[in-house]
Amino acid sequence: MEVPHFNVHKTKHTTTHDGTVSLVRLIQSDPSCMAKIATMNYAWLDKDGELKPHLHPDSVEYFFFLQGLGSIQIGDVTLGVESGDFVTVPMNTLHTLKNSQEEQLIFLTLRAIVQQQEE
Repeated sequence: MEVPHFNVHKTKHTTTHDGTVSLVRLIQSDPSCMAKIATMNYAWLDKDGELKPHLHPDSVEYFFFLQGLGSIQIGDVTLGVESGDFVTVPMNTLHTLKNSQEEQLIFLTLRAIVQQQEE
């Protein structure tokens, strides 16, 4: 399984609004599906904290890591995560997150319910 992920600090940025704003696009629209935001959270795991393995049968989940170090397992893929990492968890895929550091692992999550468009 390929898990879409990248670090915003290590990715080339673009500019918008007549060059006044620099950005790294995190989510690009996909014309084959529509989604509606179910939740957006500011979250953290304390030292040795672990997010219980779970899945979302109707939605994609995006993680953006703000602080700390940890690991995320998505299906059979395990990735190290750090500040600036953006990870996409595909719909209906088992995933868990762990913090093994002293400091908190702080992150944002956005879960989007996917509605496939008919062709």
